[in-house]
Amino acid sequence: MKLYKICNKISLLLHVLASAAGYFVMEAICRHSFIEAWNYMTQRPLVFAYNAAFIFTSSLIVYLFHRRVFWRILVTLFWLILAIINGVLLLNRVTPFTGPDLHLITDALKIANKYLPVAGVVAVCILFGILVILLLMLLIKGPKYQKKIKYRYNIPLILLAVALFAGSTQLALEKRVLSNYFGNIAFAYAEGGAFCGIPILTVWQLRFLIRESAVREIILRKKSKELRRRKRIFRKRRKKSGRIFCFCS
Repeated sequence: MKLYKICNKISLLLHVLASAAGYFVMEAICRHSFIEAWNYMTQRPLVFAYNAAFIFTSSLIVYLFHRRVFWRILVTLFWLILAIINGVLLLNRVTPFTGPDLHLITDALKIANKYLPVAGVVAVCILFGILVILLLMLLIKGPKYQKKIKYRYNIPLILLAVALFAGSTQLALEKRVLSNYFGNIAFAYAEGGAFCGIPILTVWQLRFLIRESAVREIILRKKSKELRRRKRIFRKRRKKSGRIFCFCS
């Protein structure tokens, strides 16, 4: 319990260290090599720090709950699963896991054998079931933060951290540390890391999806207008032919 109290006192510092260490492990999984991850960290330290800050900012939500250990593990598993998916995909192709891949999530079981053997798929399902059970046990029986959560301080501080991260993203783009041009996502991944520019990529993909949906809507409207026009012409011709038939008869 003494160790738990000490960890609570320096939890923010541990949070920073855990985010950096966790991101390094994710990069090692995605690049299939600890050496490659180390080279990436030492050669592009600012980008590495940006990605670690992104992990750190996204995990600050744990300070809004009493079951902090559970939420820390849950957030860590979320990023770790993304890294594993990315690593498996990069064994079979050159482009990393991106937003458009989410559109195929309903067909995941159909194409899973392309990336994993049948035994691998079964093993993943079993491990997922065990993981869910362990998480439920941790949620019910796990350690709990005993003090009162000061939401009036925690929420503004979390929002401030998000704002600072957004500002650092804009600054990094202006200083050319990051790039918002993704002409080749494979190259962008190699230079920027597994999760570099996820906010940028997300906005970029959302813009693409919005533009694509707008184009589709315009095409559908034109098709519907054309269909209604043809129906009107068909009805007019049918009425005209009926009149001619009546006149002749």
